[in-house]
Amino acid sequence: MTICKHCGRCVDTTNGLIGNDDLDELVSIAGRLFYVAPDNILSPSRKRAYVAVRQAIWVVMRTRWRMTLQDIADVFDRDHTTILHGIRVADPIMVDQLDDAAQHLYAPL
Repeated sequence: MTICKHCGRCVDTTNGLIGNDDLDELVSIAGRLFYVAPDNILSPSRKRAYVAVRQAIWVVMRTRWRMTLQDIADVFDRDHTTILHGIRVADPIMVDQLDDAAQHLYAPL
């Protein structure tokens, strides 16, 4: 994953360009929805509340944006196996709530 060479604002993933604004908006929506500061979501903290929100974001990025595990790992400065584990154990209720709240960010499938 790299920053787009054309505008410098998009993330060039394996499956196309995802805007940094979209990533920021997804983290912001998750933070408001689950009462967690965006800085804490992006931090290396392993507090349960932060980890649960992070995992829900990872599922949305994987399923809706079809980002690879490595692309998600690069965004969050994690290993791709951490992302895989997080996606497998993510709380489905939190994922559904975030997915519903962030519908406007998704391109038509």
